[in-house]
Amino acid sequence: MSDILIRNAVFPADGEAVTGLIGELNDAESQIEPNRADASAAAAHFGWLQDHVERHDGEWLVAERQGWIAGFGCYIVEEANGAYIRPPFRRYAMILDVSVTADARGQGIGRQLIQEIEDRAGERRLGEVRLGVLGGNANAIRLYEELGYGDYERVMRKLL
Repeated sequence: MSDILIRNAVFPADGEAVTGLIGELNDAESQIEPNRADASAAAAHFGWLQDHVERHDGEWLVAERQGWIAGFGCYIVEEANGAYIRPPFRRYAMILDVSVTADARGQGIGRQLIQEIEDRAGERRLGEVRLGVLGGNANAIRLYEELGYGDYERVMRKLL
């Protein structure tokens, strides 16, 4: 893992690699969840993420190994506007996406990206880090649980 550099993404230079990773993530998620688009939606999703990260004071990170991008993660800062949330927890980091190239999975890169996001959220004095995961994504769930994440709230649905 020591040969991995986690750094801020630089666009447009890192855009092609990140879009490719989004495509890999889309393809993987489309195998788990029938409502997910495949890699053909990667460029559009990248554009949406760029706008969302910019508008919500977020950051893009990439994991670089020997000059190539092996993974990325991005998060935004959200604020819960309600007295039902105690003040220290109202501002939090929300991880939008984390993806690692297929040939680099299982090497701790996703873990490093998430830990860097956690470190940055702490530096920003955010109360917690949240993320969403598809219920059928067992590998991601296992990683998140190993990192100390647990259920917060559950979104349920019924297909019509």
